[in-house]
Amino acid sequence: MEEYLSNLEIDIEIYEYSPKAFDDVYLELRNWLLSEDIARLSQITKIRTNYLEKVIQAMSEGEIHQVNQLVKVKGVGVSTIEKLFACKQGLSGNCQDPLF
Repeated sequence: MEEYLSNLEIDIEIYEYSPKAFDDVYLELRNWLLSEDIARLSQITKIRTNYLEKVIQAMSEGEIHQVNQLVKVKGVGVSTIEKLFACKQGLSGNCQDPLF
């Protein structure tokens, strides 16, 4: 790869991917999920508790290190991950606190 990129007139950094390396977004998401009550998470994210339980269990087992790896969890898809991320980031309309 360096052979192809060395002719460019910009600084280049090449990283080797490691599936065991944590990403910052994942760590924030994991800390948030593990610190919240599952019933409350279900209410504010509109994700059924059984899916949240699967995500939390996978995170607790230590086999997941990055957000993209959550799609490996059976029953968890891109839509679930998008809802979690959007709610965690506080994007409008994607997260609703219960009124009562």
